[in-house]
Amino acid sequence: MTASAAGTSLPAHDLLPAGLILGRDDSNRPHAAWFMPEQLEQAESAANAMGMFFVTVGENQDLAAIATKLPKGKLFDSGKAFVPFIGGATFDKLLPFAPPAAAAHKEPKPKAPKPPKIVAPADDPTKPPAPTPGIDLPKDWSAIKVGSVVLASESREEGWFEAKVVEAKPNDVFILQWSDYPDYEPFVRHRERLALMFPRPFAS
Repeated sequence: MTASAAGTSLPAHDLLPAGLILGRDDSNRPHAAWFMPEQLEQAESAANAMGMFFVTVGENQDLAAIATKLPKGKLFDSGKAFVPFIGGATFDKLLPFAPPAAAAHKEPKPKAPKPPKIVAPADDPTKPPAPTPGIDLPKDWSAIKVGSVVLASESREEGWFEAKVVEAKPNDVFILQWSDYPDYEPFVRHRERLALMFPRPFAS
């Protein structure tokens, strides 16, 4: 799924985005990222593998101006790519340069049934709900360990996403896996570069 954008001539520059991957995930959230000239072939293959769309920037000045405001994508040996969330308004600006199918909303996949909600005993209505079983949400950075679910970020512009600690290394270094992207490669973060999630559900 590839498109090329033609437009006003743009001076050649090695640091300008040469191509984009864009599309929506199964929850219809918009994603987009740019890639360097030497990454175009692999990026196009990754877009196809992920059900997203690849657009060549070429010398289109209007598209390049939008692309430079996007996060830079990351290619993985698995043949896929890390394409972060972006705002809906920015995604809409990219659509005129993409194949028409990129504007379509995906049909949501059927959701797995939710586990039964754990509530406090009837004789103790002041007791807060118990944490969801099987999920380790550390209350302090010192409590982060293998199996903990925390928040991690690729950059300041991309926001924070849920990740699980899969391995602990010396010197407070951890290997993590993105919770919403199990096919993506594990990544490394220092303890101080992780954020904590609220340790228990809110009472309803």
